[in-house]
Amino acid sequence: MKVFISSLDNVDIPLLRIRSLGLGLYTVEVTLSDGWAVVCDDQGEVLRFTGMEWARRRLSHLKVRRAVLHHASAYHEMIGAEESRPEPLEVPIRWPADGH
Repeated sequence: MKVFISSLDNVDIPLLRIRSLGLGLYTVEVTLSDGWAVVCDDQGEVLRFTGMEWARRRLSHLKVRRAVLHHASAYHEMIGAEESRPEPLEVPIRWPADGH
């Protein structure tokens, strides 16, 4: 599901997740009453950032109760491990970027 960034103004967001896609590319997802939604610009394009800090600065106006960095590891595949996919790493981050 997608959500337009402009529709998030004055919305209380329980959880915001900055998802690391690898190679320095990040997208942002938020939890809403009907589940997770990826944050898009007002033309419907998924917002993409070349650094976590850029995402935090661009979205610092949002009312976020909790924010995490989500990073899934592909290393087990790179070394040929046949075990199931490991749980992604989720690290709490300060929100907003300026600490206010």
